[in-house]
Amino acid sequence: MDFVTAALILTWVVLAVLAFGLAGMLRQLRDVQAALRDAAPADRAAQAPEAVRPAGGADLAVVLVADDTCPVCAELAPMLPELAQTAPQDVDVVLVASGSAEKWAMPDGAQVRVIVDRDTMHRVDPGWRPALLAVDGTGAVLAAEPVGSVEQLR
Repeated sequence: MDFVTAALILTWVVLAVLAFGLAGMLRQLRDVQAALRDAAPADRAAQAPEAVRPAGGADLAVVLVADDTCPVCAELAPMLPELAQTAPQDVDVVLVASGSAEKWAMPDGAQVRVIVDRDTMHRVDPGWRPALLAVDGTGAVLAAEPVGSVEQLR
């Protein structure tokens, strides 16, 4: 066996080992993603900080988790004042975001609390953005759903 043939065989063996290693890592990543996706909302209840809990006598807070790098989030945030107007009196509408406060500013008179704080956002973040959360007065996250369009927000 000459040098070129040996090098070629060795290269194919290395490629096969790398392919099996990548397949194993992808399997582990899928297992972790499934475990996070299937986590019960009660697992996140302790993470809901005081800032996102219902205020002003409300029983429930509807929280939109948005990120400054998310184009869908930027499309949904201006719809929150309309949502707040149509929501029952015992529902508090909250926007939790990262980035600059100017980007997430609401019109005057909007009944939407805006919290622009990366730490608060990460504490309530379910793992996708934009996300719509229902938080009760104790800080328990009752529901967490992805919101992909304005129609879903309405």
